[in-house]
Amino acid sequence: MKFSILFPIATILSFAAAQSIPDCLGNCVESSTICGDGDLNCYCTNTGFQQGVVDCLNNSGCGDEVQTGIDLQNQLCG
Repeated sequence: MKFSILFPIATILSFAAAQSIPDCLGNCVESSTICGDGDLNCYCTNTGFQQGVVDCLNNSGCGDEVQTGIDLQNQLCG
């Protein structure tokens, strides 16, 4: 099952400074090399990046953070 997810951690933090970003989610976004840092369009539309973040979360034992990523993406990407 594919999920659309994520964007650069810096954008997340500036947009949602008051929200708590789970550590695993932040680490998985930062570890992706598919999109350039700060490329919001890529983070919002590149399904390879999005699936990579989901896979990273699941492989890291943080699958419970997938929905948080989806919620944040919906806020930033529409």
